[in-house]
Amino acid sequence: ALAKGFALYDLGAYPGMVPGDGVVRGEVYEIPEGLLRELDWVEGAPFLFRRELIEVVLEDHTPLRAHAYLYNREVEGAALVPSGEWKV
Repeated sequence: ALAKGFALYDLGAYPGMVPGDGVVRGEVYEIPEGLLRELDWVEGAPFLFRRELIEVVLEDHTPLRAHAYLYNREVEGAALVPSGEWKV
């Protein structure tokens, strides 16, 4: 899936997505709503990351609103991931 209007930064052990001028590539999973609270804990929300509904576009060009974890701290000094894809 593609998320336009965001940038991805290399924070060392993990990436951080923030609003920006780029495109971030990622994966979308359907999970039970009750699992979101556990994922918030794993992601350190709402302090390290914050969960927001964002617009993404799937590979078949279908638009979709999905929850994403946006980095909730400063990215100054972190390296931008130019491809917008953490796995690369």
